[in-house]
Amino acid sequence: MNSLKQKSLKFALEIFILILTLGILTMWFLNFFKIYEDKFFPRVTISGLPVGGQTLEQAKQNINQYGQEINSKSVELTFGESNFTPRLADLGVKFDTEKTVDEAFSYGRRGTLINKIKENFNLAFFGYNTALVAQIDKKILNDYIDSLAKKIDIPKIDQKVLDTDGKIIEEGQDGQILDQDQLASDIQNQIASGQTVFSIELATIVVPKEEKQVKTAFTPGDYYGRYIDVNLSTQKMQLFDNNQLVQEYTVSSGKASTPTPIGTRYIQNKSPRAWSPDHGLWMPWWNGLGGGYGIHELPEWPNGYKEGAAHLGTPVSHGCVRLGVGPAKFVYDWAPIGSPVYIHR
Repeated sequence: MNSLKQKSLKFALEIFILILTLGILTMWFLNFFKIYEDKFFPRVTISGLPVGGQTLEQAKQNINQYGQEINSKSVELTFGESNFTPRLADLGVKFDTEKTVDEAFSYGRRGTLINKIKENFNLAFFGYNTALVAQIDKKILNDYIDSLAKKIDIPKIDQKVLDTDGKIIEEGQDGQILDQDQLASDIQNQIASGQTVFSIELATIVVPKEEKQVKTAFTPGDYYGRYIDVNLSTQKMQLFDNNQLVQEYTVSSGKASTPTPIGTRYIQNKSPRAWSPDHGLWMPWWNGLGGGYGIHELPEWPNGYKEGAAHLGTPVSHGCVRLGVGPAKFVYDWAPIGSPVYIHR
């Protein structure tokens, strides 16, 4: 009988202790929430920066400053022996302070009571760290990648062979272009994973050269009457009258980004002083070849400035064939409308 009574008392004591412990824990838990009602819980960090005990406003100020410091740091983009070190801001990276702070502040407060207890248990023993929430302005990122491509891309140069015997007259070379899609993806993945210091090796795509047949240069007698031969490789113009070479001049044809079109054209119209509305300049002794292209003297600007003769022999034009002072007027007077103009390399 005494044994049964002792067991009952022991059980009652255990229940009492359990209730008392739960009561103490509940009071502590409620008091803890009261103390940190408008503050971050202890051991909460954002990208390793402690914010425990801070108010929302304090954390926002600190994280905003921290984000600006990180945004000014450089990342490394490597290509062979070349290194590019843009800042995160140059890549369009921006940090969402509001969203970041709200995410960190909600830890230990969200969901059911059981979830709150679980998260606070994790806080007590392990702490909680959240990364800065980053966003990328894709226009800024793409603009930077475009500027990078201009430093890396190499245009292909097709192999040129004569159409008569297949003789190679220019070996050419393969081109390469920056894999812009891959780079954009790599940067976005690094930022999404919370990385703010990283290195990426740039990938390129090979653009194989092709074989292009080249028509042999004019020979005297190719056309009856007067015709013009323009060799873009040598930057020379030759004037033929039947089988007779009349004159040879140095020219300046279109640069790589605005090349002079290859093929046979004909002089369609003439003007002693044509105006180019697209480029805002005068083109003396104009021989129009169609499509906005023509043969003319070195251009002049409205303020009186004239393109220098030093550019002759170098492809620098917007696609037209430029001649020096004197030769341009001679060609204008010598070649009638309808004269063939054969342009080749």
